[in-house]
Amino acid sequence: MKILILSDTHGNTNAVVKILEREKNLDSIFHLGDGIADIYKAREQIECPKCYTVRGNCDESLATPPEMILNLEGFKILLTHGDGYGVKNTTSALYQSARDKNADIAIFGHSHKQIYQYESGIFMFNPGSVLADIGKTSEYGILVLNHGENPVFEHKYLT
Repeated sequence: MKILILSDTHGNTNAVVKILEREKNLDSIFHLGDGIADIYKAREQIECPKCYTVRGNCDESLATPPEMILNLEGFKILLTHGDGYGVKNTTSALYQSARDKNADIAIFGHSHKQIYQYESGIFMFNPGSVLADIGKTSEYGILVLNHGENPVFEHKYLT
């Protein structure tokens, strides 16, 4: 299962469309907030697989949950924007929440910084930000899940 992970698009729908044009054979998309409307606007321009979204601190849609647990390919996955866990400073609160929820994987955004770490049985991944901050290019992630195998995470850049 190949999953595209986007976060912090902040209105950069054009970059989302370019990423979707580039990445082929996707099974799902995770959007981790702060611009969830961008994925729906992109879907008007290009065909997309099923999308799971969580609300970020800059999103207005209260209908979108701030957090979600998914069970895919034998993995329990926590999706969150991350602002409620203070991830700009540390991932310890998020790690503890993932552990309390028996999650195998915690995927988050908010910090605009790519992160990959493995701690005591929990994989933690932040794809970075699709919004191209000053001096940076758009960032995103790919997650490949195969039941019974370790998940494969990849940080990618839109060039």
